[in-house]
Amino acid sequence: MRLIQNLCVLLACAGLTSCGLRASLRDIAIVSDSAETPHSYHLGRSFGEIPMNILAKMDEMGMDGSEELTSLEISYFKASLAGKLEEYDLANKRIGFFWESQGKVDKKTFFEEERKRLHEHWTPISAALYLSDAEIKEAIGGYDAVIVCWSKFALSREGIIRRMKPRK
Repeated sequence: MRLIQNLCVLLACAGLTSCGLRASLRDIAIVSDSAETPHSYHLGRSFGEIPMNILAKMDEMGMDGSEELTSLEISYFKASLAGKLEEYDLANKRIGFFWESQGKVDKKTFFEEERKRLHEHWTPISAALYLSDAEIKEAIGGYDAVIVCWSKFALSREGIIRRMKPRK
C-alpha cells in the first residue's frame, strides 16, 4: 500500500496520473483505510488557493502556545485542504506539528515559517495532516491529529508514532 501511495505522489509531482491525465498533488489527497497508514490529507500547494480574507489575518495565527487551533487557524487549514476534510471538525482537538528536519515543533513555529513564506512570495510549507485513531492517539500523547512538514513520503502508523511519541 505504501509503495502505491509513494508512486502516486511521484506521478503527481511529474504532473501525470496512471491513466495519463494531468494532475497535481492537490488531486491525490491520500486517504487510506489500511491498517498500516492513518488517514492523511495533503495541505494546499499555493497561497492562491486560500481566500484573501484568511491570508490577510496570517499575522494573527500561531500567537498562543495552545495545542488547540483557534477558529482563524481552523479556517486556514480548512481552506488549505480545499473541502477534503469537511466531515472532520478541528475545533477542540489537540494538533501536533512535526518537521522532518527539526522534530516536534509547536504551531507558533509552523505559522512563523508560513508567514515568512507568504511575505516572501514562496509556496506554503509542504505538509500533510494525519488523523489519529484511538491507538495512535494513545501512543503519541493524546494528539487528535498531526501535521507533518517536509516529509518526502507518506508515513505509516509506526512512522507517526515514532516521530511523535513522548520521550521518557
